[in-house]
Amino acid sequence: MYRANFLHEKVKTSELLAAVTECTVLLEPCKVSDVQIMLETICSTFSCAAPEALGLKTYWELLNKYPSGLFPFVTTYICGTYKYPRLPLPIDFITYLDEEHIKCHRFLHDLKNAGQWALQLEQTQGKI
Repeated sequence: MYRANFLHEKVKTSELLAAVTECTVLLEPCKVSDVQIMLETICSTFSCAAPEALGLKTYWELLNKYPSGLFPFVTTYICGTYKYPRLPLPIDFITYLDEEHIKCHRFLHDLKNAGQWALQLEQTQGKI
């Protein structure tokens, strides 16, 4: 007869709680240098001019709520899908980043819930 041995393994709650902390740090808002690097990478790929101080400030004001950890993904997405050899408008970034940002926060919320459940199970020794 088949036995489900995986039900008897101990959950490593400390690792789960550490993952929550690490994910929280990864979702902190970006710095202006992160936006600048992303824009310069795209401009280099498309052989177009990067925005100067005023343009960078505009992009920064519109993108500063997003975590810099998402920027490599949006950069790859823009470079792979954008059809024009110029820097995309901020809305092109926002459209992609909004959806990804929501997914990240949903994942963090689920991870926090899993951590709380695991901690509760550990403290009650599996008797809830």
